[in-house]
Amino acid sequence: MATQMERPRLRLTQAHVKLMLDANLITPHDYELIDGDLIEKMPQNQPHSAANDNGYDTLTALFGRGFVQHSAPIYINNSTSPEPDLAVLKQHRRTYTDNPAASECSLVVEVSDSTLAYDRTTKAELYARAGIPEYWIVNLNARTLIVHRSPTDEGYGELRTLTETDSVTPLGQSSSVAVADLF
Repeated sequence: MATQMERPRLRLTQAHVKLMLDANLITPHDYELIDGDLIEKMPQNQPHSAANDNGYDTLTALFGRGFVQHSAPIYINNSTSPEPDLAVLKQHRRTYTDNPAASECSLVVEVSDSTLAYDRTTKAELYARAGIPEYWIVNLNARTLIVHRSPTDEGYGELRTLTETDSVTPLGQSSSVAVADLF
């Protein structure tokens, strides 16, 4: 019995995506480029949108105005440019003429309800390989915060799950964040 041959795939690059955006074939913020694949983003429901806003306000109060990016791409390589819900940048947003590189992010946050499995696997591996020191998943369903630290090429070495009654101190900070403030 003959086996079916795997069909070749077109791996997209940042340049391909820019051409599609310029030609109005896709719209910004509806897709993200992950390992050469154009992945459609899930629409945000009200709890997701509220958690995005709460996280932005909370992190801006801690890191300062202009250091937190909201639902915008970060550059990992020519074939990967995810759009985390929040990214804490090492420099003010105005200093970047293009999407900040992963090396310019000290923390990325994904707000998750329907995408939890994807955020815990694909996104966690992606952010760890890119060397982002800290990755948070705001799990709306369980109302927990999953904190990833110590990135390696295989994933994050440290993983903690915090509840609404806990607080967390982001790496390099002296002040903590109440987990409840992220929901």
